[in-house]
Amino acid sequence: MLELKLLLKYCLQATELLPLILLLTYPLGRRGHGRLTVWGIERLAVLCLRLCWCSILLLLLDAGLSLLMADNAASLPRWFGETLAAGLFACALAAVFLSLVRRANTRLPDFPPLLKDEDCRYDGSLIRRPMLLLVPVLLCQLGLILVQGGWFMPPPQDMAVSDMHRLLLNNSLGTAFSHLAAAGGLALLALYANARTPLLLGRNWDRAARWCAVWAVLGLLPTCIDRWSDILLQPLRLLMAGQPLSGLWQDPTALATLNTAPAAALLSLAACLWAVPLYRPQLARRLWLLLLPWLCLLLQPHVQRAVLNWQ
Repeated sequence: MLELKLLLKYCLQATELLPLILLLTYPLGRRGHGRLTVWGIERLAVLCLRLCWCSILLLLLDAGLSLLMADNAASLPRWFGETLAAGLFACALAAVFLSLVRRANTRLPDFPPLLKDEDCRYDGSLIRRPMLLLVPVLLCQLGLILVQGGWFMPPPQDMAVSDMHRLLLNNSLGTAFSHLAAAGGLALLALYANARTPLLLGRNWDRAARWCAVWAVLGLLPTCIDRWSDILLQPLRLLMAGQPLSGLWQDPTALATLNTAPAAALLSLAACLWAVPLYRPQLARRLWLLLLPWLCLLLQPHVQRAVLNWQ
């Protein structure tokens, strides 16, 4: 059940942020390497579309399992149905617009195979239509982030609904940025699936691998910095106060923070593994290297639970 929840979580994260990577890919063809850009746009659009349909299936499966595990439907939160309906609607609407984006991509030029990549540039007017169509897609994905963040949940006691919604909106940007990790990691796997494409021979593979890897690393970097700053702050606080480090074991708050160190280490290891293709892009042709970061992410909650049980 936990693995299914994690699968749903990372699938939704990739669904929400891959359209942003697709949007940022379009302008690259105007500065050269148009053939590689057009190829990448086509593959990313198909991947985004498939992820939307996959997210719909996973949402339905998660809802079914929640109903099976509940004693009765009445025991589920009253906002459960609203959250499910809003999530399904956001994914379906994004899929409709992505279908229009994919259709608009057919207008992008088909470069002659003998033309050098550096000379493959397309006019900006050709990418205007698919880029504009991606705006409502991103709005749908923002709505999905808000729904998953608890938009339909009742506000805490003594907090107005408007204040809670304002807080969710403020936190959505940071949440969305962290979801770049799943989007970039999945894009690397999709790139590996097309590794035998003749276009990806030579430097084109390096450019594509680095473009995908940079998003995966950027998505995890703020989270890693935030977690390690909290962990390292605990002993630093005692040292600055002139107290022995043994006092950490007497403070429940500090001890709870230190217990997150193993999970934070796995998260940092995933970021380091995704950073490898930035320096050695040819290593992205090895599947085990692309799967290891996902293994770290899947093991993270298990390690955290094991540490808590040991305590």
